[in-house]
Amino acid sequence: MKRIIFVIFGILTAIYGYSQSAATVNIVRTDPILIADFREAVTRIEQSGRIHLTESQRREVLEGLINQIVLSQAADRDRLVTRATEDNLIRQYVRNLFEMQRGRQPSEDEYRVFVLSYNLDSPKNREQMLREIKSNEFLRRNIQMPSEDDITDMYNRSRGELRRAQTFEISIIVFPYGSDSETRQRSRTSGDSIVREINNSASKFEEIFTRSTLTDLGYYPGKGFIARNQPVRTPAEQALLDAVVRLNRGQVSRLIEGPEGFYIVKVDEIYPEKEVLSLEDPRQLGQQGTVRDFIIQYIVNLRQQALLGEERRKATITYFEDNINRIQW
Repeated sequence: MKRIIFVIFGILTAIYGYSQSAATVNIVRTDPILIADFREAVTRIEQSGRIHLTESQRREVLEGLINQIVLSQAADRDRLVTRATEDNLIRQYVRNLFEMQRGRQPSEDEYRVFVLSYNLDSPKNREQMLREIKSNEFLRRNIQMPSEDDITDMYNRSRGELRRAQTFEISIIVFPYGSDSETRQRSRTSGDSIVREINNSASKFEEIFTRSTLTDLGYYPGKGFIARNQPVRTPAEQALLDAVVRLNRGQVSRLIEGPEGFYIVKVDEIYPEKEVLSLEDPRQLGQQGTVRDFIIQYIVNLRQQALLGEERRKATITYFEDNINRIQW
């Protein structure tokens, strides 16, 4: 009798679980994507970019979650990651994340603090990181890096598209604000005051820019490059781009609401469009990576998409449209 109750309880648990799911994926087991996890992923993207995703963009987020589970389960099927190697792989993955952010490997104390920030004692967080590790490991083992002939062939076929748009080298002063209207208004008021102090003077801008590097004044300086054809994701990014391309060398902008707050921008240099780029030319000014690097990554991405398509066709993917449509965004 106890066994019958246990089996029935298991069935009810599965039914309840799927009633809370946006989708399930099965290659070696059935993994659900819970509505709560789907919402969390969308919210994280919206908050980090200060944007509101459209319905089609939210679908892309869901597909991304599905893709990660597909690749993770494919790694399990092929036994690429074992219980014995999980801890070492997590350790190396965390150390690599630290190096990507700081440009060097962490000390042991820094590593421990970094691990705490990811809360890997939480089974959910640990499982999420393992999925990322398994997905990367599956791709690494199955994707062949492009040969020199592959690179040359792709370069010759796409040479007409490999041009660098007119690019602006800029200095910026950023007045950040939080999610509430009060801090936004404070930042606007502070920015307007500095705009009046600068009064379109490049030398005065440089004076205030330098001052903000030395002490915390509630605003901070930055430098960078913006290409005329730079992709934009939000109205704030578009507003910043529109303001920059209207400026001449040495000119200072009005106060602009940008991706991270309010901005004052000065154009330091303008580089003309370059129509013919060699394999060793920088792909974009101010960014690491040559045209060769760009082509290698492009070919790798094509191969990853082909491999992902193969694995998705092997998987059983179920969408719970009623659950998805009931989500209150």
